[in-house]
Amino acid sequence: MQYFTVYAFSTENWKRPQDEVDALMNLFRSYLKEAAEKTMFERGVAVRVLGDLTVLPEDIRAQIAEVDEIADRLGRTRQQLRCASTTAAVTRSKTPSAPSRSR
Repeated sequence: MQYFTVYAFSTENWKRPQDEVDALMNLFRSYLKEAAEKTMFERGVAVRVLGDLTVLPEDIRAQIAEVDEIADRLGRTRQQLRCASTTAAVTRSKTPSAPSRSR
């Protein structure tokens, strides 16, 4: 399997109560840390985060940039994490190999 996509956070999630959004962002931070430390190095799987990343907190965007640098060097099976996407954007996505990578 060359690509594996996980749909993690849609734009509809911003409508949740603030404490729930904060908890989801904290989960995202933890996942990105684990992705860089374990998934990518130990398992050799490159992780990519897709979608409109401009709406994410700056610290998370910085973590994503670090994960991207590691993924660029790996060039192996990719786990794609779809984030901050509208349902319409996901529906329009034609192939997993040509994702939207907004920043």
